[in-house]
Order: sequence, then structure tokens, then C-alpha cells
Amino acid sequence: MDVILHLGAHRTGSSSFQDYMTRFGSDQVAFWGPRVTRGGLFDGVHGCPVGTRPRIRAKGRIAVQLARVAATGAKALVISDANMIGALRTNLRCATLYPEIGTRMARLCDAFGGRISRVSIQIRTLDSYWTSALAFGLMRGIAQPDAAARARLVASDRRWRDVITDLACAVPDVPIIVTAFEHHVQRPDQLADLLTGCRMAPMPAQGIWTNRHPDARRVRACLDMLDIPNADALFDPDGHWQPFSPTHRQTLRARTAADLAWLRAGAEGLAHFQDHQAFDPAIRAGQRQTHIRGSEDNDSQNRHMARPC
Repeated sequence: MDVILHLGAHRTGSSSFQDYMTRFGSDQVAFWGPRVTRGGLFDGVHGCPVGTRPRIRAKGRIAVQLARVAATGAKALVISDANMIGALRTNLRCATLYPEIGTRMARLCDAFGGRISRVSIQIRTLDSYWTSALAFGLMRGIAQPDAAARARLVASDRRWRDVITDLACAVPDVPIIVTAFEHHVQRPDQLADLLTGCRMAPMPAQGIWTNRHPDARRVRACLDMLDIPNADALFDPDGHWQPFSPTHRQTLRARTAADLAWLRAGAEGLAHFQDHQAFDPAIRAGQRQTHIRGSEDNDSQNRHMARPC
């Protein structure tokens, strides 16, 4: 049985994917969403040293549950929870992308005892990602989009390329599939087909797009309630929520373009980017691409494998 981790990221359609898998999943594909992963399954995986009783119990608990799913005859188990790689509030607080992904994924890989077949992560253009993240944080009282906060987000030099490199170091023998939010946002069925190799149920006619960020009216009402200064400057001339200036958006889009170019060039063998092309069946067979070093502006050769400490 294949064990496939769908890691999100946050604000990239992960809720829509989970909604689809819960409602329209195949008999051949079992699914664990946040109700399972946050219901005690991963207790002890994070925050406890290797060899301690909570970590040992977590490893045993996961093994028992995997055996139960395998006994049903399922060909694959898809596990989807963006919090596996870190919390969105951590990204907003640290003004960077998933700074803990290496440590968290190394611990999770250890907890699964080497049973992970492949992992998937979706990325999104950075200006769109941070715009949606700020709206999420604003509505939940965990972030205020003041000028200093927005400047910190733009100033961060950590990109999707760094996130994927850290992930590859944490799960060195596991194939990594990278997809784009913009390609699959309204087609979680296509993403499920891609990850599992099984023909899934068709999409409902009305489509699925769950947990979209709040509309401009709700965002403006929240800004007014918090008495955020110069709130009108956070909306474009058409009234849409837009916390970044044109210059900031250009900077963030340029970084995303560089990341996409790196992915399309092969990502140095660290990941497979599914970008409007036929999916390589070797990835499903568990074969990793050859890792080629020496790309310009890359410090991955100086990184170390993440340890499940």
C-alpha cells in the first residue's frame, strides 16, 4: 500500500482537496484528513526527543493504523494536513515560509518507519500567497497587515525553492511531487488522480473551492473594527483586498518566477514539478531523480540532512 503525504501548503487549496477526498474518495484509496491527524494520531511526534515514551507510542500508534488500512485492501492511503510542515501563524509571526519544515518532516518520516511512498506540496505565487495568508491572519486575530509587517514579508529571502530543498533533506529517499495552486485550485480530482494513479470520482458540477479567503467587505469590516490606520491603502482601485504595493508585488512575483524556472529545469533532482505535462510514472514507482549539484545561487550543497531529534 502506498502512503502519500499531501502537505499543502496552507492557502493553496488543501481544504478543497480534503473536502473532495472526504466526499468523493475511491474505494481503492483511503484518506486521513485533519480530523484524524489532529485527533491524537501524531501526539508525541513533535516536541519529544527520539527514544522517549511519547515518540515510541506515536510510532506504534501510526503502525497499527497503517496496518488496519492495509487490511481493507486499499491500494493507497492519502494523508492531507498542511500543519504537518508547520503552522500558518508561524509563517506570519516569523515573516517567512515554513522555517521548521525540515525538523518536522524528519520527525514525521521517522514516526512512519520508512513507509512513506511519496510526498506532495503545492506552491502559489508569493504575492497571492501572502495576500491570502494576511487575510487569514487578520480574520483570526493573529496578524495585522501594518506597513512593518508587510515589509518584513517582502524582505524575507526564503522562497519555495528553500522550502522544497529543506523538505528533500528531511526525506532524502522519498519522491517529492510539486504542483501549482493555480493549476489545481478548482480541480482537486485531478490532483487526486495525479498523486494516487487511481481514477477518482468526477467533480460535482458546481465545483469545489473550500475555505477561500474572506472577501473585501469582510476584510474591510475587520480593519475598521481594529482601527487599522490608512486601511484604504490596502485595497486596489476596484476595491479588492491588496495589501502589497505594485513594487512589492513585482518583487514577490520575480522570486516566484525564479523558483518556477528552477523547478522546470529539474530542481537539481530534488523534486518533480508537474506543470501541464505528462506525469512521470517513475515517481510513483518510488524512483528519485538524479541529484545534480552546482546550480547558480544555490546553497543546498552546504545543507545537512535534517535529523528526527
